[in-house]
Amino acid sequence: MKIKKFLALGLGLIFSNAIAQNTLLERNFWENKPQLETVKTEIKKGNNPAEANPANFDATTLAILQNAPIEVIKYLIDLEGNGITKSTHDSRTYLHWAAFKGNAELTEWLLKKGASVQHTDSRGNTPLAYATLGGLKDTKIYDLFLNHGVNIRQKYKDGAEIFHYAISNDDENLTITNYFLSKGVPLEVKDNLGRNIADYASKGQNLNLLKKLIEKGIKPSSEALLFAARGSKKWQEVAPFFNFLINDLKISINTTDAEGNNALHYALSGRGINDDMVQFFIEQGTSYEQANQEGDTPLMKAFQRNKTDLVQLMLSKGVGKINATNKKGISALGFGVQYASPELVETLIKKGADINTTDQKGNHLGLYLVESYNKRDKNALESIISKIKILTDKGVDLTKPQEDGNTLAHLVVQKQEPKLLAVMKPYIKDINAKNNEGLTALHLSAMISKDLEMIKLLLENGSDKSLKTSLDETAYDLAIENEILGKNKSELEFLK
Repeated sequence: MKIKKFLALGLGLIFSNAIAQNTLLERNFWENKPQLETVKTEIKKGNNPAEANPANFDATTLAILQNAPIEVIKYLIDLEGNGITKSTHDSRTYLHWAAFKGNAELTEWLLKKGASVQHTDSRGNTPLAYATLGGLKDTKIYDLFLNHGVNIRQKYKDGAEIFHYAISNDDENLTITNYFLSKGVPLEVKDNLGRNIADYASKGQNLNLLKKLIEKGIKPSSEALLFAARGSKKWQEVAPFFNFLINDLKISINTTDAEGNNALHYALSGRGINDDMVQFFIEQGTSYEQANQEGDTPLMKAFQRNKTDLVQLMLSKGVGKINATNKKGISALGFGVQYASPELVETLIKKGADINTTDQKGNHLGLYLVESYNKRDKNALESIISKIKILTDKGVDLTKPQEDGNTLAHLVVQKQEPKLLAVMKPYIKDINAKNNEGLTALHLSAMISKDLEMIKLLLENGSDKSLKTSLDETAYDLAIENEILGKNKSELEFLK
């Protein structure tokens, strides 16, 4: 294959119907706490205990997370294809999951079998670090890791220690604090950025705990506000905590960390967003135009999370730099077109957003329009059609190729979503146009498609199969070299 640049596109894990129907990969199966004989019966039926779902959760991981009987979990781990070193979701081993669930018996068993205490997941967390960040309170599990060689003073991200990670899980009796003190960890310990135990404790949004630490001489720094903004408790529970930080401790509402993030950056970055907390910060005057080191502002994040009410609140209070871009050259409008509702896109344009904005790679809004499609959203196509009307009514030329020469046809192929082609067709001037790599949309589809649907659709819409790349290759030549399509060459005869 002479042209390799695009081979990685579209080549993901392929899961057959057999895997999708694997009983052992169904969460409901494990919620019922099946006994060992039941599990063995399912395996005899052909359900593979070593297979994983598209997110790389296998049967053993699901069993651990659903607190299946210990003998079932041990049985699964010992089966061929599993084992203590197996990498699962986010590159985590079974020891990560066992410790995270607070399963001391399983954790001890895995450690005795030689499970690595230093294996890091895709986010750089060891099993103990991951479990602690996930809320681990059981000191018995901490002891198990220490007894198997973990240094309690081991440094993690930014020089943080396990005590830093654990403190937000502590109670008003300082059970966890006293545990670490008994192990020789000083209460004054700081990470490489100078953040102390009280700062990290603020993530738990526990006012009584924070006051106890202050009584012991550990006063939080301004970073406490940023840690607290990452918390997930209901606003009614934590409003006094924030009032204490701002009014009693006089921490600036516009405090930023070393990377330029303020409280709004963090409040808008979690899995679940506390709208009331975000509104509090906005009303208190936290800057939603503050750019971090990557150039991202809270306003951009609000568009990215499609938080209509919060965006409207920000816009109602005024935006000085409506066309600010991050380091990738993406503006709030770019984020809006990709992630937000048509209504928010229209509102932003009315506020003066530049419809001709391009990112650092020269991509105009057409790219973000295609990227906005999410097949899990039943209203995705309707939303895109609405955005197209909004943009074209304002004068956006969606027929214009991107800087790399890709037309909407190329972008739809890269997205691998055939349904999009019909929507974008009115804005594809020449379906046989070549990009800067000398590839037509059909060439690209032949290279990266996992099935023939997109290829046939392109042909139905006028793609010329006789056209050649700059290296004298036809769509047929490229399809033959496609690792997936090339397995069934007889099915590719129509491309000759």
